[in-house]
Amino acid sequence: MHPSGFNEQDKIGKAKVMFLELEKKTFNFDHCWRVLRFHPKWVEHMEIVKLKKKPSSNGSTPNSINLGEDEDFHAVSSNLDRPIGRKVEKEKRKRKEMTESDSLVVLNEMKEIRKSKIVLMQEARDHDNKMLCLRQEEVSLRQSEVGLREEEMRIQKEKVLLEQEKLRIEEKKEDERIMALNTSTMPPMLQQYHLQRQMKILASRTRKN
Repeated sequence: MHPSGFNEQDKIGKAKVMFLELEKKTFNFDHCWRVLRFHPKWVEHMEIVKLKKKPSSNGSTPNSINLGEDEDFHAVSSNLDRPIGRKVEKEKRKRKEMTESDSLVVLNEMKEIRKSKIVLMQEARDHDNKMLCLRQEEVSLRQSEVGLREEEMRIQKEKVLLEQEKLRIEEKKEDERIMALNTSTMPPMLQQYHLQRQMKILASRTRKN
């Protein structure tokens, strides 16, 4: 049986106090610990962590707390001959060592959960930063595409203006050629045709002026 007055919640509370003293921070991942503590992968992870650490003098400690397990604290018959005070003192010491061992197991689990939580948070931050960079690159690409489309439209407008200017110059050259013709030596019909064209050119120039 567990010592009177020291239950599972007391062990967790003691482990939290030890965690605060060692880490200088409170343990805020109770929900994670309660979910993970009996998960096979987590139990395997804690076994690996325990093997990496220096073994204690009295052998390996339990990997997790079993709420349904009752420790047998009955003294063996060989201890009946000892004085009552010594047996009681030894029993108290044994119970204290076991409860402290349980609290240490909880403490180690809390430490591992906190480390795992920190790693997950860092990975989440890295993922968020990558997503932010990708979004910024996407915005930059879209802006570049808009700029390219605007530049393409500007070039098209310039081409249209150049074509219009080219036509205007060609028309002007043709008008000047028509105006320079000597119609006096032409046959009457051809002379009349060119005179009409010359009159239209003059009328057009008058309107423009």
